[in-house]
Amino acid sequence: MIGGLRRLGFSCLADFLEGSFYEWGQRFFKALEPAAIIALHRGKNNVIVMGHSHRMACLPIGRGVYVNSGACVPDSLRYVFIDTSRRVVEVRSFTPPNGTQLFLRWVPERTTTWR
Repeated sequence: MIGGLRRLGFSCLADFLEGSFYEWGQRFFKALEPAAIIALHRGKNNVIVMGHSHRMACLPIGRGVYVNSGACVPDSLRYVFIDTSRRVVEVRSFTPPNGTQLFLRWVPERTTTWR
């Protein structure tokens, strides 16, 4: 995307997106992750999903899980898959023409109750 902006003559916009805007986003996500962890420890949530931080994660916390798909780029279309009937949380990537690749998987302990 950034290279495309540069080829179209939007170098200033590309510099902004790669520079100060990107740094702001990283600081913002660093503030949100601790809030998600606190919410999981309090037990009011089973799953907290975040994304686009460019850091894939599937971390068991308390009785729940913090999951982040990381980045979604053309060659790796990652997403979070939640199967509530089987009680499974996964980070996957779409692989053309109609397949998927599994990156991370979380299954709660049998004693965990989903609300």
